[in-house]
Amino acid sequence: MPDQSGPDPRLAVASGKDGNMGLFDRDFLGSLAVGGPNYVLDAKPIGSCWCAPSYFTGPDGIGRVVSSGSSGVGDNPNNSANISIWKLQTSPAQNFVLEGAAVPVVSGQDGGTFTVVSSNGTQAWTGIIWTVGRPVASNNNNTAVNLYAFAATPINGVLVPLFYGLAGYWPYTSGNANIVPVVANGKVFVAAYGTLVIFGLRSGGTAPKLLKAIPSTQTAGLSEPPANEASHEITGTLLEIKGSALSIKTRAGNTVMIDATGAAQAGRSAVLGIGKAFSVQGTYDANGKLLATIIIRAKPSAGSWASGPLIPTGVGMQCAPREPRGAIL
Repeated sequence: MPDQSGPDPRLAVASGKDGNMGLFDRDFLGSLAVGGPNYVLDAKPIGSCWCAPSYFTGPDGIGRVVSSGSSGVGDNPNNSANISIWKLQTSPAQNFVLEGAAVPVVSGQDGGTFTVVSSNGTQAWTGIIWTVGRPVASNNNNTAVNLYAFAATPINGVLVPLFYGLAGYWPYTSGNANIVPVVANGKVFVAAYGTLVIFGLRSGGTAPKLLKAIPSTQTAGLSEPPANEASHEITGTLLEIKGSALSIKTRAGNTVMIDATGAAQAGRSAVLGIGKAFSVQGTYDANGKLLATIIIRAKPSAGSWASGPLIPTGVGMQCAPREPRGAIL
């Protein structure tokens, strides 16, 4: 973070998968001591966070941190993320002070989302928090990702919702959709699977509550990539590598033979390692061998692996025009 006021101006914030967000003196982290002390200035529970906090300066000149961990206990049990604002108190002691929270946003996969904050400098009531939820694949195999916006100034402890809309799809649900919206030149850009969707205010819109997708007919026309009935996905532990021939053991205990030639030639194969978890997508030949078109790393926990559903492989969406009308605050 930028230097703050107070006796220890050089502060840092970090959040982790264990569900805690910590405040640190970045000039004296103190190293890790088993049993402590570990020189954490303050720590707050925010929910499991495969994510990161964001920072902005409020209209009063005081720094704020936005947390976005999962709701509930454990790794995202409710398929939602909590967006909260914490004021940085720097004197007499350094700690987080909760100012407000939003209604949880829909977000699947591992816990948390990434947030960014836009504003007209430190002008009051212009701050907006943006985030993109991860797909909830278990929800009728839905791979949609949605853009959310909230006022960055809470009213009676509540971050008022400003916008919610479809921003694309993420069909590769075995890997987290770590989508970070980008705000530039009065527009919000969201890059998803095969698309770049641009959002902004309609012409003449001035208040954040008027935020709309530009043009609305384009976002309404987004469609989920069509499933290729011949394509399959399996996830498991890599047992053996013999040239381009691989064998993977799935969660069910089955061993699948794979030909990695196509994925390797297309440059769509992760670096392979025996004992590591991978997801493989492709088609089966007449001998039951999976002809891989893509090989990516998977999470080490077998409980998070897909059971082998058909996967979408086509690009069925159209991008919004590169020069939409209007602007956002």
